[in-house]
Amino acid sequence: MHIDPALPVMVAAVLAILVIGLVLRKVGQPQIVGSLVVGLVIGPSGLGLLDDPDMIGRIGGIGLIMLLFFIGMEASPGSLLRRWRLAIFGVIAQVAATVGLAWLLGKAYDWSTAQVLV
Repeated sequence: MHIDPALPVMVAAVLAILVIGLVLRKVGQPQIVGSLVVGLVIGPSGLGLLDDPDMIGRIGGIGLIMLLFFIGMEASPGSLLRRWRLAIFGVIAQVAATVGLAWLLGKAYDWSTAQVLV
């Protein structure tokens, strides 16, 4: 049986993120703060325990999945349905602001509209 050599490092990083996140949550801090702290400590700008760019990307992907999972666990469908107009407005406003800022930035760099859209 072949085990990816990156697996123990990834498991250790994920466990550290979970443990530190739970500890910080007990003292009233958001769990995401634990993820950021662990990432800074074990990453290349901290102790350098994790310096492989491929591994950092993999753990980052797992972290993103965990973040979205925890956000989903805390989201209330009933609350979203009660505030659907605000949610729709927020989505439309965010998309419009992003497109507008991208267009302005593109024009500042003399990009064509086609380049801005890409």
